[in-house]
Amino acid sequence: IIIDCGTTTFELLKYIGAKRLTIITNSIPVAALVGANPNIKLIYAPGEYSEDSHGLIGPLTVDFFHTLRVDKAFLGAHGFDAIGGANEPVLGDGTAKRAMLESAAESYLLVDSGKYGNVHFMALSKLSDFSCVITDDDFPADKREELEALDKIKLTQSVMELLRPASLDEIVGQQRAVKALRSKLSSPYPQ
Repeated sequence: IIIDCGTTTFELLKYIGAKRLTIITNSIPVAALVGANPNIKLIYAPGEYSEDSHGLIGPLTVDFFHTLRVDKAFLGAHGFDAIGGANEPVLGDGTAKRAMLESAAESYLLVDSGKYGNVHFMALSKLSDFSCVITDDDFPADKREELEALDKIKLTQSVMELLRPASLDEIVGQQRAVKALRSKLSSPYPQ
């Protein structure tokens, strides 16, 4: 699977549990968290570091993802709506995401409800290009109906349908690891 840069896609990691997976990412936080998991084969995309996304983007990243064929890609976006689809403020980040989307048999857009209606510089993709849009419980019912009226849009508030954790203990353990990693990443001094 591909896991994109971003805080929302990072949250997906708590649902992986003890699954044996190959994870391909351009996200430094994702790589830092899953790199020590013996059940995960980590493949890290090349590219230029972006402070905005805390990951690697640019022509090398795009070329890398264009060479792959994966089962699933989990992507984030800075904005989305029914008409314009998913969008990004940074051109290099948007082109990397588009390459990820094109390399996957199934693709999932993970976005929090607060991003609905935000419009940015680069159009990433129509929502109908995604297998499913995953958002949170705060997504307004009228907007849900608007999205579901579009062809091929399935809107869910649970990633559990896609990746079920093996146990509650694993989720708790991964939540602790996420908190520890966030603490390290937010500190201006290495620990």
